Amino acid sequence: KIQPEPQHMVVSPNGHYLVTSQSTENLQLKMWNLQWRLPKPVLAWSAGGIVDQIALLNDERLLCGTRSGADVEISIWQVPWNASASDLDVTMWQYGKLAVSLRAVMEVSYPLPGCKQLTALTATRDGNWLLCGCNNSEVQILKMSSAALTRMSAKSSITGIAAFGPSSFAIADASGSVCLYSISSRQQSSMAMPPCFFPGGTVNAISVSHDQQYVFSGSSNGRVCRWDLSMNRVSEFCYNQPGFEPRRVTNVWPSQSGTLVSSSVNGVIAVWDLRLAPEVQASPSVTYTAVDFGIILTLSPDGTIMYTSGNGGALCGWFAESVPSYVRRFQNSDLCYHQTCSTSSIKASGKTPIRMPLWLDAVPLRALELQDAVIEYFAPTPPRSMQYVNLSGSST
Repeated sequence: KIQPEPQHMVVSPNGHYLVTSQSTENLQLKMWNLQWRLPKPVLAWSAGGIVDQIALLNDERLLCGTRSGADVEISIWQVPWNASASDLDVTMWQYGKLAVSLRAVMEVSYPLPGCKQLTALTATRDGNWLLCGCNNSEVQILKMSSAALTRMSAKSSITGIAAFGPSSFAIADASGSVCLYSISSRQQSSMAMPPCFFPGGTVNAISVSHDQQYVFSGSSNGRVCRWDLSMNRVSEFCYNQPGFEPRRVTNVWPSQSGTLVSSSVNGVIAVWDLRLAPEVQASPSVTYTAVDFGIILTLSPDGTIMYTSGNGGALCGWFAESVPSYVRRFQNSDLCYHQTCSTSSIKASGKTPIRMPLWLDAVPLRALELQDAVIEYFAPTPPRSMQYVNLSGSST
């Protein structure tokens, strides 16, 4: 439980840590260790004001938009994503203490003149431009190398920005439109793609697929839509978020495995198989009901685990795939490429470091034999299916 409840979340590029932002505490940013699932943050620091948005740059630095005065400021932080077990004395937590030697360092900050509240924040794929959506229907485009600022107006209040291609981006606004723009022209895109989509309702969430071919949107009317950027016409592909009203979609996240995860204010999390059209997939392949309402959601980098929170402040992790999917992932993983595996066992020896992925907890393992091995991660609680364990001579 986190109080007050988190407003935004991002997962570290290596999947080991989660950063949450809160809008009312002195220490607005908190970093949580996902490997040991500790109920306390391993690092907490002040962003210098009320946090409106957080996001990750491609170079793994943390973007943070805060209100500390009349206007919003964007700060860029170096965060210790690669902290190892030696940096965390986990055993101290048993005594109510957590010995840490971690800190986040702010590198630079940029003011956004006239922006009173930040409603969207991201960076272009080439990492050269920051895209900042303000609540006054204005997008401020900041060139990081020179701090040069360009302003453009949208149709209505900005609700989301998603970058694709080297310097192109999509803007969602409260009028219900999703429009495409490019930095080079600083005007509505003239590329061979539809300039605007209208999925209906207010668009609350927007994202781009990993292959840069699709834009996904989630609206207040419960529609989750996919738009094909590679075609010269609109290719509408929409699902209906399940559950009771209101079904306002809060997040849409595509994974690299061909699924789409959507969440809504009614506490429902849906996993859709993007290989199936809506007419043959009236219901999502997997549905979860969260413990809170007003869900915010993010995905691990490999798309295997979902992290959620809501108005009750519960921070939860969910397996995003079915057990057979995790077994297939396990058999095709680097872990089983270098070690001896069956569908329910792992056997290895030697000093080659062994990385145990977080999603391995979903595989019904029965036997684990790692002798004289160096284990980078080991789950704090063994699966209930485990019947035999031999870790003689191994270290973590």
